[in-house]
Amino acid sequence: MDLRRVYIGVGLLAALAIIAIFIASPWMAAARLSRALRSGDPVEIERMVDFPSVRAGLASQITDQLNARLANNPEVRDNPFAGLLTMLAPAAINQALNAVVTPQGLAKLSREAETARRASRHEGKRRKARRDEEPAVRPVLAYTGLNTFTATYDNPSKGRMVWVLGREKLFFWKLKKIEVSDVVIEDLNLER
Repeated sequence: MDLRRVYIGVGLLAALAIIAIFIASPWMAAARLSRALRSGDPVEIERMVDFPSVRAGLASQITDQLNARLANNPEVRDNPFAGLLTMLAPAAINQALNAVVTPQGLAKLSREAETARRASRHEGKRRKARRDEEPAVRPVLAYTGLNTFTATYDNPSKGRMVWVLGREKLFFWKLKKIEVSDVVIEDLNLER
């Protein structure tokens, strides 16, 4: 009878450990991705990022912003070639994003998300010592669904940047999408 209780206890502990790892896995993945982006480790970044999905999401955001600008610009609205520009823009945007959405490009974007707020806080003349004391910008990490997890950076000068991770397997997560503000879209160097 005592051996049976031991097996039940071990089974319960194992089940609790699996549940805890299941719940904690996106935080561990976000930390691992953040380290890889900070160090610029291309192998780890490649392993943790779904590049086609990230490119598609950014392309959609850039296309939407471009279409909104074209619709609000009276000079472009009356131009007969504006429709041609609207038709060709997605192909040009995808081509440019293929060059920008790389391990190195995502590492740069991550550094921008973590340091832009610090830079915006210190506009004007402040002492260097004060800048060195500022903590690094940290994202707000949260589940947004059973298989979706976000790291949200809020920045007064750049707007909001949301890194969306999706569950790939039971305990493995990949970066699936990056949602950025119009300011960040403008800062992306697509003319490479």
